[in-house]
Amino acid sequence: MRISKEILKKANEDFEKTWLESAKLVGGKGVFKPRRKGTPHVLIETMNKLREIYLELGFDEVVNPMIVDEIDIYKQYGREAPAILDRCYYLATLPRPDVGIGANEIEIIKKIGVLINEEKIKKLRETLH
Repeated sequence: MRISKEILKKANEDFEKTWLESAKLVGGKGVFKPRRKGTPHVLIETMNKLREIYLELGFDEVVNPMIVDEIDIYKQYGREAPAILDRCYYLATLPRPDVGIGANEIEIIKKIGVLINEEKIKKLRETLH
């Protein structure tokens, strides 16, 4: 259905009034009828059948979280966690690489007159990370 220029002009003047008046052009409630019924995917159908079978056998259903905290990955996989996380998406914030406070930057900080030691450098890296 094409929208006439007249309707667009009226909509610019008073949108709500035009909206209500143009409702009769659509043909009323229940005009849309799908041509055919959609078909479910065979994999989803199989999963649903298996789910029902397991529930009838007495198994309890558990929902696995879609978002898993990074700490939980380290707890589960240990040393292999960075490799796994490298291939996963981090949501909300991306881990930032080391900010690169090297010897040159430390010397510049010392020249400013700030007394700095290894503990302060570590805290500064954590803050800037």
